[in-house]
Amino acid sequence: MVHLRKLVVTLAKIFWSIMPAISFKPTSQTVIRFNYRFQEQRDTFGNPPAATDGMSFGLSTYF
Repeated sequence: MVHLRKLVVTLAKIFWSIMPAISFKPTSQTVIRFNYRFQEQRDTFGNPPAATDGMSFGLSTYF
């Protein structure tokens, strides 16, 4: 169990991400969503982090 805790702490130090979103409901059964994601990730050798970001758009209908 100790090894698993150490792995989780190590992974938390090398990878983090944030993903805010805006949703809009034009009708009671339709959702339009816009997401933005930013993440930083280090490799296992501790090199400077690589940053990645992106946007996504989604449309959902329920019937």
